[in-house]
Amino acid sequence: MGSAKSDASQGFTEGGQQGFTLIEVIVATTILALAIYLALTAYAFFGDSWRKGRLSDTRSLDLYRNHILCRSAVESICDYYVTDPSNERNGIHYPYFIGAGNAIAFVTLSSVFVKGMPAAARIRTVNTESGGQKLIYEETPLLGQYIRYEDRVPEYENRVTLFEDVKQLQIRYYGIWERRFIEATQDFENVYRWQTEFYGKDKKAVPEIIELTVSGKAEEIVLTLPVKSSNPFKASFFLPEIQDNQ
Repeated sequence: MGSAKSDASQGFTEGGQQGFTLIEVIVATTILALAIYLALTAYAFFGDSWRKGRLSDTRSLDLYRNHILCRSAVESICDYYVTDPSNERNGIHYPYFIGAGNAIAFVTLSSVFVKGMPAAARIRTVNTESGGQKLIYEETPLLGQYIRYEDRVPEYENRVTLFEDVKQLQIRYYGIWERRFIEATQDFENVYRWQTEFYGKDKKAVPEIIELTVSGKAEEIVLTLPVKSSNPFKASFFLPEIQDNQ
């Protein structure tokens, strides 16, 4: 009888409550440790993903802001008149605009970096450290700058990135193609056409529309930028070019 009572009382404490065996404690501790490990791993993964997403969102916002500022600068391209030294005495002037198939140089009345001041600007691709290309906008205040078509390039002080991971850039210009004499009206008529190059020195004008096609790794983006070149103050921008030795 004593033996049966002793067996029946095993696993109970003095208060009549059942206790835990060593194996049960070990199993419970292992499960708890595994749950904590999984929770910490999931939190670390979530935190890393959140930080990367936040950085990506910030970079996207910066690029979007740069696109808006660049669009404003291009739309405000002005027919800033310069001349060559050989034509200076004759008073021959023409607007400063260089439009190639993969780069643009111009003068804008809407500076990205110094508001309220004309600026010399350029859009082009540059190589990156990773071996790819990115599209950038460069600019410098026009104050004290003398621009030439031939041998002098402004020293661009500021730059922002417009597109990263650029595979190819193509630029087209819609503007004056030629001037034709119409016998019926005894007057000249401007003929407009899309062109892959546009030089203000040859056309005596700036384009009316600029189209940039940016090809990336996954997509192709086309930016169509109208140029509002009506500049009632063009006479004040007549700026003769200065010789290097002057």
